[in-house]
Amino acid sequence: MCGFIAVFDKNGNLRSKSSRIIDAGELLYHRGPDDYGSYFDDYTGLYFRRLSIIDLSDKGNQPFESQNKELVLVYNGEIYNYKELKGSLIEKGYEFVSNSDTEVLIKAYEEFGDNCVNYFRGMFAFALWNKKLKTLTLSRDRFGIKPLYIYNSSDQIVIASEIKSILHFAPESKEIDERSSCKYIARTFADDTNDTFFKNIKSIKPASIVKITKDNISESIYWQLDYSENNKLNIDKFRNVFEEAISQHTRADVPVSANLSGGMDSTSIVGTVAKINSLNNKLKTFSVIPPETFDESFWINKTVKSTEVDHEYINLDLNDIPKTIDEIILKHDEPFQYSSCIYQFLLRDKIAQKNIKVLLVGEGADEVLAGYRRIIYPYLLAMYDRGNVREFFEVLKNCKSLLNYDSERQVIDGLLNYHRIISNNENGQENNASYTLLNDSLIKKYGDIDNEPIYQNSTENPEDNFFQTLFKHLFVRNLPYVLRMEDRNSMAKSIEARVPFLDHVFVEMVFSHDFSEFMKGGDNKALLRKAMEGYIPVEVLNRKNKTNRPGNHAHLVYKTLKDEIVNLLKAKEVRDSSYWNSNLLDIFLEDFENNNLQRAEVWFRVYIFERWRKLFNV
Repeated sequence: MCGFIAVFDKNGNLRSKSSRIIDAGELLYHRGPDDYGSYFDDYTGLYFRRLSIIDLSDKGNQPFESQNKELVLVYNGEIYNYKELKGSLIEKGYEFVSNSDTEVLIKAYEEFGDNCVNYFRGMFAFALWNKKLKTLTLSRDRFGIKPLYIYNSSDQIVIASEIKSILHFAPESKEIDERSSCKYIARTFADDTNDTFFKNIKSIKPASIVKITKDNISESIYWQLDYSENNKLNIDKFRNVFEEAISQHTRADVPVSANLSGGMDSTSIVGTVAKINSLNNKLKTFSVIPPETFDESFWINKTVKSTEVDHEYINLDLNDIPKTIDEIILKHDEPFQYSSCIYQFLLRDKIAQKNIKVLLVGEGADEVLAGYRRIIYPYLLAMYDRGNVREFFEVLKNCKSLLNYDSERQVIDGLLNYHRIISNNENGQENNASYTLLNDSLIKKYGDIDNEPIYQNSTENPEDNFFQTLFKHLFVRNLPYVLRMEDRNSMAKSIEARVPFLDHVFVEMVFSHDFSEFMKGGDNKALLRKAMEGYIPVEVLNRKNKTNRPGNHAHLVYKTLKDEIVNLLKAKEVRDSSYWNSNLLDIFLEDFENNNLQRAEVWFRVYIFERWRKLFNV
């Protein structure tokens, strides 16, 4: 896991900018404190910071040149199936000088060209310079687990693992994107497009290949997820694919650890590692029970006992939250949405202090396996439309626990509301509290943001609607933001976070199932629950309630940050801002007195946004 900056000079005047490239690249030190390297010619400059995980020797250092010296590679991520790929390339006559996956990547490119990405099972973002053709090739993994940003000006193109390096090298790129800002404040949307909070800096799309020459930039998509099959669950096949994904994700030349909460996701990872015994040493696991949040220690302790992992509870230092928030913003380069990000960041800091470099996490499971409560309504509608009356009522009865409802009537009311929303193409927004705080002219200017639907209604077939809703969670609303949080928070502390649930072979296998398998019996993640029988404690397996990520907006806003927010709202630059209602401070004080829970979420975003504007001077 690493970080890099690549600069392409359209006029061939790159060498004069080498020192500036190095300075910009050094801002990524946290992504790779173990080594650094650079390459410069007339058109391209590459600067790289390395976090050594596989082949710790200097033979794995980057930039990495091909044997014929025509290709130069900088690469962030892991190709988990590098051993298998290396074996097949050796059979084709290739010779290797290292045990790194980096060398496998560059030799796979020599053999397969751009098509090499279809052979990779992993997370990656790379820039590959072809000296002979004077072409810079960029690519990201299928889900965008690893970040890559681009800024294109009249004379140069700047690419980097984090926005901060682009801003440093090309300060003229630091112009706020008003639309992204309004979308974030109004509806929490962030990372749902390749736009960023900086108007002229974009994110390279996941599953894409970008070709850069002095005359042209072209883009192609190399992978799309399909759901056209309608298979019933084969538990043995499910387990085999999941076990293979876990086994490959534990490949490293440094110790591997894991997050452990009381939920299905992290428990399934830890339970499977223990079951297949893929490590030579005992797995180290970490948990945190933050204050003012739900205590999951009962389920955590059951897993620790059954798997015999080397477990540790970590206490977080919550004494200076404003300082921590500023540090997170500076590491992320953009505003973040939820208070859970703070706890994740602090936990990664504590884990890093224990010299941990690799951390297995459960991100992606909710999106892939239908873990969110709101998915139950598209599921019920599809079940009803298919005419599965018995199964429909079984799900209706059993999903009360998932939804935290007392009666089936509440479930039916929710289903009718969902049907009304998609039938009328309504926005489905549950929390409208932001609009009172925003300037009326801004709301009018970006009225389409308010009207954008939460739920999918792209087809008259509810089965397609179910899958399209999952797709929206995977590729638009949820996962892109979740992955940014995980990448920045972990890499800020030089930790490589690995996400086995986003192994594309596993995801393709999951989506080959009939929709009815996803929430069978009214349980979320029904496929995983059935497959994990005998792998994880029954108490976790049968746990029906779903716990939100750690964080309490009301406690944070009205207690921890109350004075900070008041002082912020009194500041002249906030009072004069074109974003806000002129009565912002009065509204906050009234919300504070009334403990307005809905608006607490919005006040958190207001605070984060204004701190970001001040820290980045935008």
